[in-house]
Amino acid sequence: MILLTSALFLILGHVLPVMPQVADNERINCFPEKGGTPDQTACTGTRGCLWDASPPSKVPNCYYSSDYGYEVVSKTSTVHGYRVQLQWKAGQTCYFSTPVQTVTLDVEYQTNKRLHFKFYDQNNTRYEVPMDMPGPETAASPDYEVTIPESGLFSISVTRKDTGTVIWDSSLGGFTFADQFLQISTKLPS
Repeated sequence: MILLTSALFLILGHVLPVMPQVADNERINCFPEKGGTPDQTACTGTRGCLWDASPPSKVPNCYYSSDYGYEVVSKTSTVHGYRVQLQWKAGQTCYFSTPVQTVTLDVEYQTNKRLHFKFYDQNNTRYEVPMDMPGPETAASPDYEVTIPESGLFSISVTRKDTGTVIWDSSLGGFTFADQFLQISTKLPS
């Protein structure tokens, strides 16, 4: 591969941000409005996303950086699983709403075949649909494994132990928890 550059201007003493590469098949659309036509200014300026002027067919040209979302602040064990504290990464823009700065995730191994995870704002009570949900029992030998990093960009992965099949993987990034807006992207097994 040959890269030709017609002009390159660097300002001494300034650090240029390095944007992580995002594979075409892992791009999360940052301009999902139906009928909307993104332009570079709206994408990179207003939304704070990445721009590709001529992507392949069916690949978004305005997309989230792979390090967009929340960082893991702490991960502690609970009786039935984990409690994870997440912090919105400083300097990020969220076009759709104001993200909750600190999000709590409770992960419960409810039975050997059932996992429950819940994201919430620990500082503000929000309406929750009143539903009777089964509570945790004893998951002595769960059929699944849950992976959440100890630090860095948040993601959650659930893997079947017997086959090694990843059945939930949010490592694409883009997780956003805000007033009247929730976004989480997953890779599904195929």
